[in-house]
Amino acid sequence: MRRIVVFLLSIAIYAPQAFSNTTYAQSYEGFISTLNSLEVKGRAPKTGYSRAQFPHWSDLDQDLTSGIKGLPQLIGKKNSRVVVSALLIFTTLLLNNVNPNTSLLVIGLAAAIITSFAPDKLIFKALMITAVVDLILLLSAAEAQIGSLVI
Repeated sequence: MRRIVVFLLSIAIYAPQAFSNTTYAQSYEGFISTLNSLEVKGRAPKTGYSRAQFPHWSDLDQDLTSGIKGLPQLIGKKNSRVVVSALLIFTTLLLNNVNPNTSLLVIGLAAAIITSFAPDKLIFKALMITAVVDLILLLSAAEAQIGSLVI
């Protein structure tokens, strides 16, 4: 978080200079020196961690008792995975139809299918893989339809 704040402050400080008489290289060097002056600490130890410390990370049963009614609560965990997997498969096939790319199609479909039966720890990774593949397919479809995306 500290790096983000320093980054934004550096932009606020050095951006006006970049458009004035100073050169881009000088402002870039100042930005890098500011970032390099930050103290970076190592990873904190994971001692004393307990999931009970985070009650807001509730599971489906607790959501139902508290009145939360999202898709998993309405149709169940397994069924919601199947619905999400079907939507991801449909989206990947639709985007690939505009500008076909077999390797991206295979990766996207495999990750989308995995979301329907993967263990909880792998679902987010599979969703992210499918999202990245779909984004690449979307950008290539847009480029095929409207021309180059380079300005």
